[in-house]
Formats: sequence, structure tokens, C-alpha cells
Amino acid sequence: MFLRGNKRFKDGKGHSYWSVVENRRVTGGRSVQKTLLYLGEISDSARPPDFRLQHPTLLLRFEHIELARPRRWGGCWIALKLWHRLDLDGFWQPLLPESQKGTPRFKGPKTFIAHRM
Repeated sequence: MFLRGNKRFKDGKGHSYWSVVENRRVTGGRSVQKTLLYLGEISDSARPPDFRLQHPTLLLRFEHIELARPRRWGGCWIALKLWHRLDLDGFWQPLLPESQKGTPRFKGPKTFIAHRM
């Protein structure tokens, strides 16, 4: 695990954005990097040189951090985008009639699939 900094110049000023990243081995002996935690913008004055990241509400000492079961994000958003792009509402609606309360039944599988992503 390591701290990755990205610098960007916007409106004539430099901005620093930080993420916690890990290296992972994949098939073929390749190594890929996976972002575990996005910390956002933290100014250079708030980051001491000894790799302790200080923020007004946060002090991170990376030698003591252990991430267990980090959550992935973005899968639900991608699933819903694909669902709409493939027009799966139009496919399932005639096959699954409305419930007795008037709720479209295709919303159940849609929710389950998005959650699994």
C-alpha cells in the first residue's frame, strides 16, 4: 500500500489530490494498481515530509494502517447505465406483469442485479 499524489493546475493554482493505492499481481505476472481510498484534495502545507498525512480532521500514519474488506464503488452506477442502454426495462416489462399493488415487478431484478455489481 502506498500514497499516490496527483497534481493538477486549475485557475493558475496547483492542487494536490491523494489516494491510498495497492499493487496487485494478476495473471501473466503483471502488476496492477487498485485505488483503495480516495482522500481528495489536501494542500502541500498539510502534508509533512515524513509521510504522515495531516488534514484538519484526519491524521494518517501509513505504517499503522491496515485495510480489511474495502468496498468497491461505481459498480451499481455502471449496472444501471448498462441496464438503460440495453433498454432492459422495455424487455422485462411485458414479461413481468405489475404486482397487485401496482409496482412494476421488473424493478426487483433490476435492484438485485445492480446490487450484485
